[in-house]
Amino acid sequence: MNPDVITSYTCPLCGTPYADGEEAKECLARCRKRQAARKALAPEATAHEMLSEEIALGLERVLGEFRQSLEAVVELEALQRKQFLTEREVERLFGVSVATLRTKRCRGDGPEYIKDGAKVFYTPKAVRHYLEGRRVRTRESR
Repeated sequence: MNPDVITSYTCPLCGTPYADGEEAKECLARCRKRQAARKALAPEATAHEMLSEEIALGLERVLGEFRQSLEAVVELEALQRKQFLTEREVERLFGVSVATLRTKRCRGDGPEYIKDGAKVFYTPKAVRHYLEGRRVRTRESR
């Protein structure tokens, strides 16, 4: 899987998001089993059993969303700890698009970078320094 592409999968029955397609397939299988069990129990099912099932589905959905959020935080934390960043990593960490970085580099502007053949790397410190140099003072900040 390409680390520069964010891919998300969702169970079509319960709506729980997953970062991995296999996990989404497993969730779909569990949901189908639950549906089959509900149909089999429908006339005799107690309110407690139905409520328990709804709570389980809701909890699974919330935990799936929490897991995705946590994965994003872990990814950003890992990027912050890297010594050298690619253009795409700078974009993810600082919000400066790859196109902007390339344009500024061609014009001799932008953050300092390291070039090794066709590869371009930035240090987080250089990007922060560049962005801090673009700070605009407003009347309220004086």
